[in-house]
Amino acid sequence: MLRRIAAGAGSLGLLAAATAAQAQTTGKEIFTPVQNDLALINLRKLLGCVVDGVWTAATCSDDRPLTVALGSFNIGCLIVATILGCYLTYSLVADTANDGEAFGRGSSAKYTVLRVVTGAILSLPIKSGLSLVQILVVQIAVWGSGFGDTLWTRVAGTQLTGMYGTLAQPTPALGDFALRGKLAKVL
Repeated sequence: MLRRIAAGAGSLGLLAAATAAQAQTTGKEIFTPVQNDLALINLRKLLGCVVDGVWTAATCSDDRPLTVALGSFNIGCLIVATILGCYLTYSLVADTANDGEAFGRGSSAKYTVLRVVTGAILSLPIKSGLSLVQILVVQIAVWGSGFGDTLWTRVAGTQLTGMYGTLAQPTPALGDFALRGKLAKVL
């Protein structure tokens, strides 16, 4: 099963490398958003400088209400996680004392330690009170927006012209300025 997964991942990697070589772009260019990306501008309005830190590697001290609330929520979650970690430690010590084996017979030592360490690393507040997992979600949103921008600029300009659902460019008449002015006043 593991060999099939590795073979599938290898073939997908070769396909992606061949496609990128054919398109003459690097993987970084495919996921880089345009400068005035509307989705990222709106995400910046929500999260503030966190998006700039992920998007352009800029530093600033602007805090938005959502990031302040998420920072406080993360501190509360960290307190609850500390209490649960203490309970886990005490129960593992008690299981070790009762069973005579490390961490007791009912649990796997390496997976228990791996889960605790991974959870602690991912839940620690890093930047603007956000945890590593939350910053990774913002990074994936930036990459997704960049991929959408790249896809749109490559496909929309060339392949979609003249197809069903595309409109022909209207030619403006010279004498319709009065009508435009009336419409602008109404709107």
